[in-house]
Amino acid sequence: MLFSIIIPASVSNKTFSYFKSCINSITKQTLDSSFFEVIIVDNGSKKKLQLFIEKINKKLKNIKFIKFKKKIGPGIARNYGIKKAKGDFLIFLDSDDMLPIYCLEEYYKILKKKNLDAITSNWSYKNSKQNQRKDFKYLKKGKLYFVKKFISMNFDGSVIFTLIKKDIFIKNKIIFPKGFHEDILIIFKIFFYSRSIKTLNKIMYFKRNNKFSIINSFDEQRILGYLNSWMMIKKFLIKRFGKKYFISRLN
Repeated sequence: MLFSIIIPASVSNKTFSYFKSCINSITKQTLDSSFFEVIIVDNGSKKKLQLFIEKINKKLKNIKFIKFKKKIGPGIARNYGIKKAKGDFLIFLDSDDMLPIYCLEEYYKILKKKNLDAITSNWSYKNSKQNQRKDFKYLKKGKLYFVKKFISMNFDGSVIFTLIKKDIFIKNKIIFPKGFHEDILIIFKIFFYSRSIKTLNKIMYFKRNNKFSIINSFDEQRILGYLNSWMMIKKFLIKRFGKKYFISRLN
């Protein structure tokens, strides 16, 4: 198995149409389905998803469904997905977003030619042709330069735009923390530990402007989650390099 697509899903009646579009974008992939699996982690959905998934699985035949009655959060849901994943590479897809039909085949063609730890790509809003990322250049000038640019908030801090070798998670014991904005720390660690990263300016991910999504809500939990992500990065760097180095080179 080459790819595992991990989808944390917290779906309601209002957002079910987004979820259907998300899954349908996978069924339309030009790459043969024998190369990938789909792991849906139901993170306390109010809408029952089982019947819809069973119907899709008659065609795709490679969907794993993990059900949690209560919300466990997107990060913890992704951890469960990683444990179940059989693919060599992981793709994290939000349940209200979509993959272009060529996405997996494009990744497949690149990986046939080169051994990579990660491919980080561009993205766009659905029905838009405008590339959104401007941070690729910061990955090409060495690790210290990358670290400085990342903690200066010059990077897109999300895992959903990056294909990642599963071994990067396993060997470095990378685990999504609880709470919101949990992937800021994770994408930092992925870029930090990866030795071979390809930047791909092609659009490989479609975001949708879902007014019910986490990113469009604003409360104390989300603010604290965001700030805590940067404190966790600071702790990681101090543990890795020491406090004196952090103060003199990064503070």
